[in-house]
Amino acid sequence: MRSLEIIDLATMPYADALRMQLALASSVQADPSEPGRILLVEHDPPVITLGRRGRRDSILVSDERLSSLGVEVHRIRRGGDATAHCRGQLVVYPILHLDRMGIRLRGFISALEQTVIRMMSRLGLRGEVRDGLTGVWSGDDGGKVASIGIAVSKRVTYHGLAVNVSGSMDTFDLIVPCGLRGCKAVSLSQLLDAEVSMDRAKDLLVESMCEVLDAEVANVA
Repeated sequence: MRSLEIIDLATMPYADALRMQLALASSVQADPSEPGRILLVEHDPPVITLGRRGRRDSILVSDERLSSLGVEVHRIRRGGDATAHCRGQLVVYPILHLDRMGIRLRGFISALEQTVIRMMSRLGLRGEVRDGLTGVWSGDDGGKVASIGIAVSKRVTYHGLAVNVSGSMDTFDLIVPCGLRGCKAVSLSQLLDAEVSMDRAKDLLVESMCEVLDAEVANVA
């Protein structure tokens, strides 16, 4: 059975988490004995990231407006267009060697989608995927619950998955999420009409991911 080390970063600025991802990815690339690592984090201050297909016109407000709101913008190397990260969103960065995990990239992305669907099912919610699109939507109200954007370097994954857990989704109003006009972001708490704690969301996410990847938790840091 595959081993995953879970690293809970609590709350961290985006740039700091990215530096950690890159350092861990280099370590996994260099050492076959390194376990896969899953970083869990909430980003504060709020941030908009533009992936390889992202353009400035995916951001709907001026730089001055972003500055007044305290929202950072980062251009990054993951796939996809624009997305947003803020408090109340569980961001998951899997640092995994695809060959050692015995999985192809498309299969890995599907595994992340299935992880969220199982997580939602544990809460009594119905998640679904859509043909030709990456991510997970609510099967009940049609809102987007989770976004996925992956980068791979020397067969090691970084960047990853963001699940809307609680709090305001207002940051998404500043962008065209994933390049999909009219796409509505929705949180697990909104769908349940009851608060889902971040600790519970992390537990459900890890449990679901281990099931999907046929893995076990080696360590929690």
